[in-house]
Amino acid sequence: MHRVRLRLYLPLLLIVITLLFIWSNSMMDANASTGQSDLAGRWFRELFDVEKEPFRFLYENRRKVAHFTEFALLGAESCLFLLLNFRTRVSGYLMGGAACFLVACLDETIQLFSPGRVASFSDVCLDTAGALSGMLFVGFLGFLIFWGKKAKHREGSSGIGGNGS
Repeated sequence: MHRVRLRLYLPLLLIVITLLFIWSNSMMDANASTGQSDLAGRWFRELFDVEKEPFRFLYENRRKVAHFTEFALLGAESCLFLLLNFRTRVSGYLMGGAACFLVACLDETIQLFSPGRVASFSDVCLDTAGALSGMLFVGFLGFLIFWGKKAKHREGSSGIGGNGS
């Protein structure tokens, strides 16, 4: 019973924390948001040589990379929640992707009410692509783990002393 609660509540807690992070960033006014991006840029420059690719691309597009990354995390957490709690079909994952799209739409809508900020449909698309990437990554890992368990089960039942020939 305790494991079931952990499987249910831990991914939900991670999703809520990620949503609060995403939406709190969207509520910042333009100056605060720019300041945060500049701080991240200074940190990134200290760690990497931004004159060389791919670091230059990441540095110059850090705001877009941040959008993609935070939604990839949200997508991964959503997929983890689905994998741990439901034997869902593809339609369940499509619903998860649709939910991430709606979160991205809400995120951009929040920015309409933040001073100096604007909403962008291209950001909604980027956020959704990030979420789908996170979902695909975790789904692929889940498939590999499931496939690996099935392969071990087949090996154990067909060898010496097994139920096979």
